[in-house]
Amino acid sequence: MFDDVPGAMIDRSVWTCASADALYRVVFTAMTEGVVIHAPDGAIVDANPAAERLLGLTRDQILGRTSTDPLWRAVREDGTPFPGEDHPAMVALRSGEPQRDITMGVQPSDAPLRWLRVNAEPFVGTTGERNVVAVFHDISEKVQSRDKLAEQNFMLENILTAMSDRVALVRADGRVIYRNPAATMDAAEHAPPVLESFWRGVDALTPDGAPIALEDRFPNRALRGESIEATELILQPAGRPDRRLHVVMSARPMRNAAGEIESALLVYRDISAMHKLQEERAAAQKMQALGQLTGGVAHDFNNLLTAIVQSIALVQDGCKGDPHLERLTGIIAKAAKRGGDLTRNLLAFSRQQVLEPRDVDVHALIDETTMLLRPIIGGSIDLDIRLNATHTHATVDPGQLTTALINLAVNARDAMDNRGVLRIETRDHPADDTPEIEIAFSDSGPGIPPDLRERVFEPFFTTKPEGQGTGLGLSMVHGFAHQSGGRIVVDDSADLSGARVSIILPAA
Repeated sequence: MFDDVPGAMIDRSVWTCASADALYRVVFTAMTEGVVIHAPDGAIVDANPAAERLLGLTRDQILGRTSTDPLWRAVREDGTPFPGEDHPAMVALRSGEPQRDITMGVQPSDAPLRWLRVNAEPFVGTTGERNVVAVFHDISEKVQSRDKLAEQNFMLENILTAMSDRVALVRADGRVIYRNPAATMDAAEHAPPVLESFWRGVDALTPDGAPIALEDRFPNRALRGESIEATELILQPAGRPDRRLHVVMSARPMRNAAGEIESALLVYRDISAMHKLQEERAAAQKMQALGQLTGGVAHDFNNLLTAIVQSIALVQDGCKGDPHLERLTGIIAKAAKRGGDLTRNLLAFSRQQVLEPRDVDVHALIDETTMLLRPIIGGSIDLDIRLNATHTHATVDPGQLTTALINLAVNARDAMDNRGVLRIETRDHPADDTPEIEIAFSDSGPGIPPDLRERVFEPFFTTKPEGQGTGLGLSMVHGFAHQSGGRIVVDDSADLSGARVSIILPAA
């Protein structure tokens, strides 16, 4: 039948088939990837040496077995069992569809768990039936590196979550692409623009309040490759000094694998509370120094007044019957009395006045004082009394407390220009050790500017026109409250337009 076929062509065809089979065996044997071939019934009919090495089994142990054989110990990426019917080769055999990049773990008998990346390709054999070739390689190092990286990321996330310091990553366009929970809380508490962008809608200031130019702000400097160590600065929404955030911030450039700067890492600590505490301590020291100075002046002045009062009393005794001299000595005596009142106010501020504390029902005292207040504040001011405290007793000097309440009412009246609403309310003030009672005066006036609140308790400080008031009313209340073991607080009224001044005293 081959009479018409040249002999050389027959020889070449035989050589080519033999060479192809030999070449296949050489490649099959030399491959570093494992290769197994499944027959139509799923049994393995061939396996290369790499498959023996990767599976930890000999060729004889592999051949003839199917994926459902209990010899195989395989797991999924999440550690759950990988049933034989779900192995890539079996799925490809059933469906006729290639299975790509399937990760499975195998447990050789003499080695630790090994992770394989498997591809299974169905093909039609010489009998016309479907077979499958499965090719796999070892990715254990990659999986271990990935797991180690995931563990490190998990630990890092826990550390960042537990940190009280704020951490943020900022891109070149100013957007924050990451922030830890502490920074997220700041975003909600201090207005989103402060943390959503360090470029737009935010004022950055030096500790002394000088503005920081856009190009000199920490994110921009870090994006230029500069590293900044812990430095104090102020962040605030533009035009909102009442929402300042005092921070100590560090900044670093963040580079990718190519060394290019992609973002700026900002680590900062909110020191607003510490800053406020320092301001309060400085204010307290200032008030203490003023108190010492005022107390010394008051004592010296009181000594002079004592001599004047005693002398004028003797003169008055000798002037009886002389109307002109009686009138002159009366003027001197009244002036000395006013000087005595001024001295007592100075002593009250310096906490050196003589108090006679006793158990006082504060609500009852407020009711009594209210009767005195109505003619003082006038009929154009509505008096709103709300006595809500459950701890109603305090150990104080009732006369001095009454004077303090009248002083607060008069200040509120003057702030409202004799027209508006004056609310006097009490409530239980939360305290760590002992309960406290708060007596608050709220008015509907213009309020007290934040920059003046620290000065309103200074003696002789007043915002009233010259000749109207001595500036000792609030300073006297301040001294009385502190001498009684309490304190005085000034802030904005919650629902009225003006100020809220509170005396907070330990409850009896």
